[in-house]
Amino acid sequence: MFLRHLHSEISDTPFSDGPLSQESQVILPQLEKLTKRGWWTVSSQPAVDGAKSTDPVFGWGPRGGYVYQKAFVEFFALEEDVERIINKVESEGMGWVEYFAINLEV
Repeated sequence: MFLRHLHSEISDTPFSDGPLSQESQVILPQLEKLTKRGWWTVSSQPAVDGAKSTDPVFGWGPRGGYVYQKAFVEFFALEEDVERIINKVESEGMGWVEYFAINLEV
């Protein structure tokens, strides 16, 4: 279902009430890789470094402005996968990667 949503074969999922946004199309190959691993992506955005506010894909806000945003991806994953991700972020992230992980017990 999640891959079908990424490829616009279905317009929504229980976690998304519309098609994949145009800006997320930029990171589609990465979203596909995550989804094929079994990590169901539900929300994402690519990094943007100074796009004009009038940009047809990334623009928003008043004219004459610029858009800056951090990349993120929100996804479901098995607990053992989350533990591996946390270990990798802590050992190799060099302070550049932030994460939030929750489960039903939190």
